[in-house]
Amino acid sequence: MNEDENHAGMMRVTTNESSTQMGSKLTVHFSYDFSIDKHEVTCGDYSKLIKKTNCDDPELPITNVTFFDAILFANEKSKNEKRDTAYSYTAATFDSEGHCTNLVG
Repeated sequence: MNEDENHAGMMRVTTNESSTQMGSKLTVHFSYDFSIDKHEVTCGDYSKLIKKTNCDDPELPITNVTFFDAILFANEKSKNEKRDTAYSYTAATFDSEGHCTNLVG
């Protein structure tokens, strides 16, 4: 990873059309390079975009989020920065605590 010259505070990941196993059920194929934040998402950053969040300390990294919560946050961050979203879906399922448990499509 190198500093992303076009996006301050981010690192550029060169994927070379690679695949990786995430957990025991998900294989991800990267067909393009992407940028990623240098630091964890804080509770404060998360709650600015995802309104259903309880933050004890907005400076600490966000915890207790699902993989799908992270996808929704990534899309909201992209929209907030007037960028294309990386993920598309047609429907979302939420549990009683407001966590996204599934995305369809």
